[in-house]
Parts: sequence; structure tokens; C-alpha cells
Amino acid sequence: MVSNRARCHTIVGGMVVVGALVLPRVVGTQQSVITEKMGVRHWSGQGISPVYEGFDLNPDGTYNMWFGYMNLNWEEELEIPVGTDNGFEGVADRGQPTHFATRRHKDVFRVIVPKDFGTQKLVWKLTVRGKTESIGGTLNPVWQIDRRRTTRGGNDDAIDSNTPPVASIQPPEQSIAFGAKATLAIAATDDGLPKRMRTSFPAPNGAGIPPQLYAVPPSTAPQRGGAGGRAGGAGGRGEAGGAEAGSLSYEWFKYRGPGKVTFIEPRGILANGKATSIASFSEPGDYVLQMIVDDGSGESAGNFGYHCCWTNVEVKVHVTGGAPATRR
Repeated sequence: MVSNRARCHTIVGGMVVVGALVLPRVVGTQQSVITEKMGVRHWSGQGISPVYEGFDLNPDGTYNMWFGYMNLNWEEELEIPVGTDNGFEGVADRGQPTHFATRRHKDVFRVIVPKDFGTQKLVWKLTVRGKTESIGGTLNPVWQIDRRRTTRGGNDDAIDSNTPPVASIQPPEQSIAFGAKATLAIAATDDGLPKRMRTSFPAPNGAGIPPQLYAVPPSTAPQRGGAGGRAGGAGGRGEAGGAEAGSLSYEWFKYRGPGKVTFIEPRGILANGKATSIASFSEPGDYVLQMIVDDGSGESAGNFGYHCCWTNVEVKVHVTGGAPATRR
């Protein structure tokens, strides 16, 4: 998977400052909102802009329409249950997240539409603090994603040679009693591209990555009230050694669920393609967790101008017992 990068041009005293993020312009206010806000860090109190990333084609002729979002807050993660404040026109629940982590997240989920979808439009609306943002997705050819060529990190002979990791989590679905913890065993393989090793995640002090585009602020970013967010350790509980150590990174996010999810080893480097994380839950209920495995050329590496190479994997955890919780 991957990202579509952008450049906002803000004129200050005759100087042009080149910054972040080109988002779809289907909704007229979306581009202006991002342009206005990207230059100022708001810890909380801001909204979310839904993003249509584009579409790709499945072997059976159906289409994947990909969506992501931009949380304009640097610290505040938002919960928006499926419904009038978080839904698609027509069928409200299309598998979108109800938990929104900070900053930009690309190709978060897909909606599969039939081969005869034609000129129809999918419109996703998000309402935060009384303000609604919406984005419409279509199959207009300008939105088609060529994942084999919108990539980076291939070799000199074949620019489309870099492919996404293949990742899995065991078990893909589990039930635990409230108060217990879920063990999440990660396994991933890759094509070995790009040919470079990473020994930390995120990049040390955000080197070389525009801080406005980081899903998680670099360690040098000022943090109000302590570390905040998913500050986690630099490495996972991977198996040490091996030539492939450091080639892949992983990162966990809550995707849906009623309570807070705390990850032990929320992100890290996969050693020999394996690691284990632990998740605990503040309330009983049904949860969906999402993990991103990145080969160093995709979203977690800050390369939002591409659609490769990372892979999303979701798992379900059913937390039983305890006091009933409101479903999100």
C-alpha cells in the first residue's frame, strides 16, 4: 500500500514555504482547511478531514476505493461512532474506523464496489464539534492507483520491483476475559527492497521527514504534558540476529472499540520478520485493531507521496465480562 503526497504553498512576506499534503479537492473546503492548519500545531480542539486516496482493480473486475484521513490534532485522538457523525451516504457503515489517531493516515480502509459501479459516487462524512467534512470518491480514471509504479525503493533495472510486505497476525480473532491481555504474534516477509537497514522507528529525531507529515510526532517535537500518544519503545520483542533484522517495521492502532487500548510494544522493528505485542483493554466489548507493516518506503517511513510499500492487517478481539460498555 502507500501514499499521495502534496505541496501546500503559503506565502509569507514574499517567501514561498513549501509544505505538506495534497488532498482530494472533491469538497471545496478540504484543501483550504488543510492548508490553513498544517502550519500551526494544535494539540487538541481540531477536526478531521476524510480523504479519498483513489481506486485500484481486483482480479474479478470489482474495485477497491481507498480512503484515509487527516486528524488536525497533534495529541488528541478522537472517537466517532458509526452513524450520523461518521458514515457514508446510503449505507452508513462501510468498514471505516471509529477511532482516529493523530495526523495523516493514508489508505486506511477500502470499500469494494461492483464492476458496474460506473459513475456513482461514495461520499464519506465526518462531523466533529458540529463541523462536517465530507469527501466523495469516484472511479474517474484520474483517481486510479498503479501500485506497481507509484512506489519507491526498487532496483535500478526495474523501478516497479518493490512490492508490499506480506503480513499476518495470530490469532486473527480471539476472545479474552475483561482484565486479561491479548497476545498478538506478528509474522511478515518482504522482497528485500529497499536495500537498507533500519534499526529504529521512527527515524531518529524525525531526520529527513517533514514533521507535519509524521503520523506520530518525532521525538524532538514539543510534548505538552509528557510524552503523550503512542510514544512506545524503539524496538519490538523480535527474535534477535539474522541478516533481515531491521528490514521491516510495525505499528499498532486501535481501529474500533468501546474503550482505550494499551499496547506493549506499540511499534518497533521486526527481527527476522517476527515480533510479539500485547494489548490490554479498559472496557469489555468488541474491538478491531489495525497493524501497519512497512518496508521503509511507505507510510510509517513518512513517504506520503507514494502508494507502496506497506500492508495493513486487522484483527478482532472480543473482551467479555465486566461492566457493559457503549459500542463504538
